[in-house]
Amino acid sequence: MIFFQQVYQGSKNSDANLRKHLASSVHQVPNVLYASQTNDGSNVQVPVPVISPERKRELHTAAVNCILRDGLAFGIFREPGMSQFLQTAIPGYVGPNRKTVRQKIAKIYSSYTTKLRSVLSKVDFIALTCDLWRSSKRVHYISLTGHVFNTKYETVPIVLGCRRVIGRHLSTTIERYIEFELKRLNIKQEQLVSITTDNGSEMKKATSTLKFGNRISCMAHNLNLVVKRGLCLWTEPNPDE
Repeated sequence: MIFFQQVYQGSKNSDANLRKHLASSVHQVPNVLYASQTNDGSNVQVPVPVISPERKRELHTAAVNCILRDGLAFGIFREPGMSQFLQTAIPGYVGPNRKTVRQKIAKIYSSYTTKLRSVLSKVDFIALTCDLWRSSKRVHYISLTGHVFNTKYETVPIVLGCRRVIGRHLSTTIERYIEFELKRLNIKQEQLVSITTDNGSEMKKATSTLKFGNRISCMAHNLNLVVKRGLCLWTEPNPDE
């Protein structure tokens, strides 16, 4: 094939690749492509829609809220399947990566903590509940919840903190954790009226000093023990008892 006095050599079997090369942005030779090459979309550059910064922030916020609500992995929106779905649903949008998700969650957490301090500073009385539990993956956690009344005298539970516990569940560890959360949220001792816990020995020891208000044994836990022992669930009855 000869174009503009310049010789281009093609393959013996097909010159399709040669034609594609000539029509590329390097040479820009016109009218050399086969009809099938111009219709299959391989040489047609589809413009990618541009996502405005405001729209991108809105979509990122929605993605992070989705991760928080459903407990998804931080990098879920960069997985191949999800990325393909996003390009179909919202062409031009690329989901947030793990670093972006972490940064946004940190900002949300900081903002929530600031608002929570402001709300709790106006509350006269707070009742606490503290609990320890183990997940299905054998990871131990401890949580602290506050219970207050609103203006309609309806009880409102507020999660004050939840942390992973590493090591033994000593009473000193539990006590330090409760003190840490109360100090972090600027909750004063005179606001505390009671703390409800289960009957674990270390939990009872940590909360029986009146430092966190009167200790109350959890009625739901007590009823569970009564039913479990009354029906001999999980343990064989001892005839000597």
